[in-house]
Amino acid sequence: MASYLARRVLAAVPTLIVLSLLIFALLRLIPGDPALAHFGSKYPPEGALQLAREWMGVGRPWHIQYADWVSGMLRGDLGTSLQDGLPIAARLAQRWPATVELSTITVLLAVFVGTAVGIVSALKRGSAIDLMVSGFTFSGVAVPSYFLGLILLWFFGTIVHIFPAGGRIAADSDLQRITNFLIVDSVLTRNWPALLDVLRHLILPAVAGWWWPTAVTARMTRSCLLDVMNQDYIRSARAKGLRETVVVMRHALKNAFIPVLTVIGLDMASVLGGSVMVETIFAWPGIGRWLVEAYTMRDYTVVQSMTLMFAVWLVFVMLVVDLLVPLIDPRCRLD
Repeated sequence: MASYLARRVLAAVPTLIVLSLLIFALLRLIPGDPALAHFGSKYPPEGALQLAREWMGVGRPWHIQYADWVSGMLRGDLGTSLQDGLPIAARLAQRWPATVELSTITVLLAVFVGTAVGIVSALKRGSAIDLMVSGFTFSGVAVPSYFLGLILLWFFGTIVHIFPAGGRIAADSDLQRITNFLIVDSVLTRNWPALLDVLRHLILPAVAGWWWPTAVTARMTRSCLLDVMNQDYIRSARAKGLRETVVVMRHALKNAFIPVLTVIGLDMASVLGGSVMVETIFAWPGIGRWLVEAYTMRDYTVVQSMTLMFAVWLVFVMLVVDLLVPLIDPRCRLD
């Protein structure tokens, strides 16, 4: 297993190198001047514009910019924002708890609800419940998260006023920030009104990001479970007089869960990537919204560093999935 892990890690290195080259090159092919965006609507004198380009380092040759960026990333230095001159790591420390909090809730809901719905749909094949689940999965795959987010924001945030229209917590909240994970901070300080307010702000963006991965997980669970339930060993287990619950949970689901596990890994990556749109719609102060703001201002350093971190996260998640598969299915274990 150790040699297999080493091979997978080494195989990820050229992938990340190619991705870093693509991210760096594509950003610089986008029209716009970060130095000019730094001055806003007022066009600065030529001398000031040239000084801004030199300070930002965007006037240097591309290969030198790329080498400086990669060498800094290898040292753990994410660089400095071109617009405000602040270290990206400091801004990231403020932003990432919001994204992690939203993504964690979304993934947990997608895994548990999607798996449960897929199991029920497979066991009730052809029934009204199965048809309802099929409609849910098709709508979940067809409706983009940003469109669903806009509908939820319009209806619940502006028509019926049940949930807040944006943000993580009310502006006048007295919650003491300890970890910047607001749910955790509310529990640690026993501030139950703040906890309720945090959950109310979390519901709409979580549902908008939850819909698609839940539908995909439910669809995959249903298909895999139906395929396994037709196998000979399932009929043998039933012939032995085992209860249907034991047959499904102990024998069928374990073997059907291998492809589902891969889908869950992709869901974890897609939820993090989809946070860009969801956070922008709901004014969620996380990494996704920060990326949009940085792209608008042509802040290449922030965009390329955060995009590469998303890529590293995807590679890491798929590596973990590949390591979990042999633990679930002995047939996949290596000598």
